[in-house]
Amino acid sequence: MNMTLAPLIFCHYGDSDYLLFVLKQARISNPKTRVVLLGDESNEGIAIEAGVEHRLFESYGNTPEIKIFNEVYQHVAGKNHGRKHWTNFVFKRWFYIYSFLKEQGVNEFWHFDSDNMILDDLNTHNYKFNSYECTEQCESFCMNGYVSGINVVKGYLNTVNLLFQDQKYITEQKENLIDHPTFAFTEMRAYTAYRDQESIKSIRLNTIIDGETFDDCICFKDGFTQYSCPINYRRLKKIYFNDEGIIYFKRVDSGQYIKVITLNLSWVPIEIFKSITNISSGKWNNSIKYVTNRDGLYELDLSNISQRNSHIVNLLKSILPEQVRNKLRKYQKVVKQTFKSA
Repeated sequence: MNMTLAPLIFCHYGDSDYLLFVLKQARISNPKTRVVLLGDESNEGIAIEAGVEHRLFESYGNTPEIKIFNEVYQHVAGKNHGRKHWTNFVFKRWFYIYSFLKEQGVNEFWHFDSDNMILDDLNTHNYKFNSYECTEQCESFCMNGYVSGINVVKGYLNTVNLLFQDQKYITEQKENLIDHPTFAFTEMRAYTAYRDQESIKSIRLNTIIDGETFDDCICFKDGFTQYSCPINYRRLKKIYFNDEGIIYFKRVDSGQYIKVITLNLSWVPIEIFKSITNISSGKWNNSIKYVTNRDGLYELDLSNISQRNSHIVNLLKSILPEQVRNKLRKYQKVVKQTFKSA
């Protein structure tokens, strides 16, 4: 392992079913890079099985910055949002990350949400972002991907703590949420405030550079072809791949195939994580459904997953009372609009 390379950091609580696939894929595609999970006791075994480094994020929770955050933080959300623990954690994880960076003497690094599949060696892509302070995902609402230095994170934390102490700003957020009851004030809106106030030089991570892209989210079209069959009420970008297991998206306008460096698999079933693992490992021939297209590439066939997903939805409709279904629909709306909450 090369300790001079920018490490790859995930921060996650719980033992989500997709986590092992994500960590294993990150380890395989970045064999020389330090891959770290800042997690809890429930996912330590998953990290060990995946062959990545595990650190308890709670051990990084006793810093001056996080003490201020704990004093000033308040849950600012619409009446139908809920998810208090999650909303607090998406802020707090950046305090854990900063403390880890400071302890380890790490400057530049890569960071992704824990549902992102890393398909290539990240440190071969640093050159694309060397003139920026950070990259962005979530339609440019969040800092993710490449971060050039610890001071970028430090400035972000300072802004978060100041925003929670700005009563005028917090009041404005609360008033805005009256008309958006499923939204919340999250780390994404705090990031955009930080970026704009401090003139942070950033670039969207999914910008196509040298015929390659980092996926913003598999559920966002972003100018690429999509499957006609929805999964969890969303249409996904079509996934193409070649004999070597390299994955591509296809531009709608030009028909050009763009190599995919990371896949953000938010809101999709575990079967798709498994399919991506099989493709990238070269074990796809007898393990997934696919068709060969006229350009000589393979197209992942998701029709079975979509149909099974639809059958489950229809089953729930038939056996759940209307009141319960209404609650599920409200939750679905909350999840769908998470990225918009910033």
